[in-house]
Amino acid sequence: KKDKFTFEGDIYRGHSSEVDLNLAPDERYEAPYTPGQHPIEPQYFGVIHCGEGDGWDPRRQSMGSIVMFQGRYYLVDAGPGILDTLRSLGIDLSEIEGIFHTHAHDDHFAGIPALLASGRRIKYFATPVVRSSVTKKLSALISADENLFTQFFDVRDLVTDQWNDCDGMEVMPMHSPHPVESTVFVFRVQENGGYKTYAHWADIVSMKVLRRLVAETPAGDSLPSEY
Repeated sequence: KKDKFTFEGDIYRGHSSEVDLNLAPDERYEAPYTPGQHPIEPQYFGVIHCGEGDGWDPRRQSMGSIVMFQGRYYLVDAGPGILDTLRSLGIDLSEIEGIFHTHAHDDHFAGIPALLASGRRIKYFATPVVRSSVTKKLSALISADENLFTQFFDVRDLVTDQWNDCDGMEVMPMHSPHPVESTVFVFRVQENGGYKTYAHWADIVSMKVLRRLVAETPAGDSLPSEY
């Protein structure tokens, strides 16, 4: 069923406009930027930083990264145009092993529906509270029952403030103050007698703002001082 929006109330000189916001099955929105081609060299553990935009800047891709580990690729968030980003790096969607998800804002979420086209259940790493909010948003977006989320993705719930074993990587999610349920991630692996570490700080609040939120006696939207 296609939803067509007609602005009948805005008739000008006997004319009105009909705007169809739907895409045909073989159509897709093109990225507003040209990411170019960037060949990458596989590493035992490495990170590709592939965007730092906020979803409103048409000149930059939304913030996101790709973690490489033992020949596998993991997304850290999936913003709009994620398929264009992968294509520019020479990575096929079928090569994506999983996604680590920080939160459900569109510039980190809008590429999630595209992952459903992989033909398999991509691993979904997130804390239960983030997964719950993402599940509700995706279900509303595609008009599907929330229980179908586990049919779309291989859910791997993570424990906050602890190192979680994720296919051999150690990953620690930490709660981050944000308008929606959100975490940041720290990744580490052992290599050459030590640790290699990558921290993905997605949409962290400034200390100036955080100090305004903290109160000795929490009330309303404030946070406890020991936070």
